[in-house]
Amino acid sequence: LITEKDYVVSVIEREAGTDVGQYSYVRADIEILSANFVLGTVDVVSGKYEIEKKNLVVKVENEARYGDDFTAILTFEGLASGETIPEEYASYHAGVLTAVGIVDVLTEEFAANVSAALSNYNVDLSAAKSITVLPRRVTAKIGRTVLVEELTENPVTSDPASIGLTFENLVEGGPETSAVTLTYKDETGATVTPDGEGFFKVIVSGLPAEYELIGEITLVIGKGKIVEISLKTSGKIYDGKAVDVASVLVLTADGAEFAAADGEVTVSLVGATEIRNSGSYVVSVIVKRAATETEPAYFGSAELTYVVEKAKVVLTAVGADRVYGDNVPTVLDYTVSGLAEGHSLAAELAGFDEVNAGSYVISVVSVVATDENGEDVSANYDVSLQNAEYVVKKAILNVRFASGKAEYGALRPAVSFTFDGFRNGDDVSSVTVGTATVKSDLTILVPGVYTEVETRGFAAENYEIVFVTEGFEFVVGRKVINITSQDAYAYEKVYDGTDAAEGGIDVSPYVVGTDDVSVSASVRFDSVNSGSRSVIFENVKLVGANADYYELISDSVITLDGVVISKYVWTVNASTFDVQIAGKVYDGTDAIPSGSITGAEAGIPDIFKKSGVKITVTGVYDNKNAGTDRTAVLTVSVALENWALNVDFVEDGTVERLTSDKNKVTFRFTKSGLEITKRELVLKSVKANDMVFSGKSALDYLKFSYTFEENKGIASGDIVFLDVSGVLDDVNVGRRTATYTVNGLRTAGSWANYVLNIEDNAAFLDTELSNEVNVTPLELILGVKLEEGRIYTGADDNTIGIESASLSWGADGGTGIGLNDAFVWNREVVATFADGTGNVLLDNRGNPVQKRVVISGIALTQTDAVAADSVLSADPKYDVSNYVISGVSGGVYYTEALISPKNISIEVGKIVLNDKFYDKTTDGSISFQPNAIEGIVESDKGLVEPKSVVKWNGTEAGENTAYVDIVGLVGERAANYVLSETISGMIMSGNIKPAEVRIDEVVFEDKNYDGTASATFARASISGVYDGDRVELEVYDYAFVSSDVAYVSEGVYNKIKVIGKARLKDGSNRNYSLYDGGVEADFVTVEESATIYPYVLSFGRKDIKIDPIVYELSFLDLDPSQPMD
Repeated sequence: LITEKDYVVSVIEREAGTDVGQYSYVRADIEILSANFVLGTVDVVSGKYEIEKKNLVVKVENEARYGDDFTAILTFEGLASGETIPEEYASYHAGVLTAVGIVDVLTEEFAANVSAALSNYNVDLSAAKSITVLPRRVTAKIGRTVLVEELTENPVTSDPASIGLTFENLVEGGPETSAVTLTYKDETGATVTPDGEGFFKVIVSGLPAEYELIGEITLVIGKGKIVEISLKTSGKIYDGKAVDVASVLVLTADGAEFAAADGEVTVSLVGATEIRNSGSYVVSVIVKRAATETEPAYFGSAELTYVVEKAKVVLTAVGADRVYGDNVPTVLDYTVSGLAEGHSLAAELAGFDEVNAGSYVISVVSVVATDENGEDVSANYDVSLQNAEYVVKKAILNVRFASGKAEYGALRPAVSFTFDGFRNGDDVSSVTVGTATVKSDLTILVPGVYTEVETRGFAAENYEIVFVTEGFEFVVGRKVINITSQDAYAYEKVYDGTDAAEGGIDVSPYVVGTDDVSVSASVRFDSVNSGSRSVIFENVKLVGANADYYELISDSVITLDGVVISKYVWTVNASTFDVQIAGKVYDGTDAIPSGSITGAEAGIPDIFKKSGVKITVTGVYDNKNAGTDRTAVLTVSVALENWALNVDFVEDGTVERLTSDKNKVTFRFTKSGLEITKRELVLKSVKANDMVFSGKSALDYLKFSYTFEENKGIASGDIVFLDVSGVLDDVNVGRRTATYTVNGLRTAGSWANYVLNIEDNAAFLDTELSNEVNVTPLELILGVKLEEGRIYTGADDNTIGIESASLSWGADGGTGIGLNDAFVWNREVVATFADGTGNVLLDNRGNPVQKRVVISGIALTQTDAVAADSVLSADPKYDVSNYVISGVSGGVYYTEALISPKNISIEVGKIVLNDKFYDKTTDGSISFQPNAIEGIVESDKGLVEPKSVVKWNGTEAGENTAYVDIVGLVGERAANYVLSETISGMIMSGNIKPAEVRIDEVVFEDKNYDGTASATFARASISGVYDGDRVELEVYDYAFVSSDVAYVSEGVYNKIKVIGKARLKDGSNRNYSLYDGGVEADFVTVEESATIYPYVLSFGRKDIKIDPIVYELSFLDLDPSQPMD
């Protein structure tokens, strides 16, 4: 979409690289010109380009000859401009060369180091690894002056000794001269045997291949006396001037200087035209003088060596010393001394540009000396460098120590520090960082302030380290001891009723060395009771001579668990409890009266006397009746709270432990020889009791009650009767008078334990007494039999029939008359249900139960026979006023009856299985056609219906079957009915319809302008799908109604409508469907909206590769003899 007219790219930069590797950096400043686009994020992630390795060929520059102690001078062809080779790789010492030909001189290790040091290059060392070793150059000299007249006796032969031939420059242990053979050629070139005067060329044969003979050897044979030829001096130091050889010759003959005339001396140089430059020159000298009348002939020949030694030139370096971090000079100044007059020298120095501190030696890389004509005379000088050593002094680097603090106990605490004074871009990695500790004579610093620092191990190649302690303070604080229960200890004890504990807190693991420090604390158990307890340490503090060196941190209370208080062993026997028992008066029980037992407390151990222990002694007699020699069975209760925690009771055979509970232990033992005296009765009152009508006037002893003076009565539970007799003045119901007398005690029950003294009871014995009594009606029991087998007939039918009724005597047993012959009750009554309905009553299990029935209008009357008999009708026994019917109040009587549920039936053919929508369950429902249910009372219709369980045979949508069970009834009146027959497992057919899928939301993605109306569907949400089901909605055929941006203002854009269709995907869940207006639909139309934004431009990257430029260097044909720049 975007074209060059829509934007302008202002800047693109690329990072430059020099070393081999990849480099990256792209930056773009972009201006957008079109309204349809907006500049977004510019991708700043770099593009890449690569610098590849350059080829570098290594060669050996210098010549190698047999026997040399050879150091190869390496040259590097292809080295990038401005780069230099590390000095250690510029040459390689190969040692003494012991063979000629192709020889390997570089080791693999050296080659690998060179390649590693020159990692930017593909280093080719093949031309340097193997070199050609040339034969060693030697020269020969003739050591004999040969005269013609000597040839007879001492001829010249092929033996080198015959002419005194020697070789120079042989290696140590080289071949002997005798190993070679000589031949001679005359001036015509013919091979001859020298036997007369002349010049003969000496040919050497048999010299080993390791050697190369240079120069020619000429044998001169002459006549006459011998002239000795020598040099005044063996040479000179180079001074740039030519040497006149004749002027330095010394000729002697006959022991005196030989004065040669012109032409008598022939001087020639072997291989040279003049002696000027440094070197070794062979001077051939022949002296010939013919014989005269007065002088004999003279002859002499010699090959002399004249050496011009190299002049010593001294270079003195100037200004190399400096401090690390100072600017490094690019060119070093120097002075020159020792040059020949008119000569000049230009030197290239190296090694003066070292950066790191140290002592260094400046080396001479190259020296070019020229004479006054500009000719290179460098070979004539030995150049040495004076003042070659220079120093890069270390810069000052301050180490500043930071104040700090530590806890007492540290072994000479370390001190932190910072560096100040780095130069040349250095940082802490340029320094060997040592250690700094607080300086003190103490191995372990006591709390206080320290101001000195001890340092070790600091070093820096380029720095003089100065330690700055100004303002330094190191504070050693007290050592913190954090005490927990792990540090506490305590001792076990036997229960003593107190919380006192013995123990302490061990701080020795936290104490430095042998410091005098311990813990003071108050110690107690958390409980006085025995068992595994906690020991509590409170008021914890440090004590001791060195306690000030420490700071204690602990909880206000430290608890140590698991310390045992063992139980106290309490031995119990009969003598433990020294019990005293006072005698008692018979009280109807075997109990020993409270307070009559004393002395048991003497058996309490002392520790329990202060622990609140209580001993209670109770007892019973073995016989409660009055008598002597009674035995008491005593029960001792030791009441001690939670005694089982603290005490183990041990008893012997005289004591039996009865019970043990949480707070009490009970023992039993016996004590004999005790007495129970008879109880004296003192009457306080006697009266005849109210009574039920019996029809009798005589009163026996059972119709009376009596009371006694306090503590003078009958013991509880005893049966003792007064012998009383009396009569009623009237037997009928009502207030009546009873007259009676007391005759004494009846000999029955417990009377033998009592005494009724006449003295104390004179007011009652043998005296006529009387009082009014109330004679109440005799109770009759009404038995009613109601209608049986009552079936529910409707809620409104609340009556029930009475089948029969009868009367019987109540609890008082009657009067002896025929009851049903004497009385009748009103049978013309109606029985109704108390709740006013005829509904069935069910219990909480759903079973029918009895309902309450009300019978009203009950009345008791004499039978007709009795009423007609004047004697009977007047007899009190037949008087209805002397009777009452039990349970009848106000003529109303209550009883119960059962109503059973009514049976109903269902016609199976009228049951309908209801269709349903898919809901992922098998649950279903049924309905009933009219008159499907028979037996329901008309008024209950609609208030009771069958209870069904319907299960479809599967959950999937479509035609299917279901199992139908009808298991009961439900509804307001359901309790009144029961199904005559249940229906189980009935199979019915029906349809499960697809569930409706509702489209809740359809979202289309916003997009950047692309010139089309195409839209991108983002997501849709649907509902109506059950958990676990997968239903996929497909949205298709969608598009924006416009392809342009709906521009409002800068950064603000209107949404544009997107119209499409939605359907369930093919193969989606068949249990679901889309519905349009309640009707299943294949698809529905969706309308939503989204925003078209201006296109956001972004700029990426492209990897690029920059190849090295390959230069081809060719040489013109050059004349080697000409100077060349």
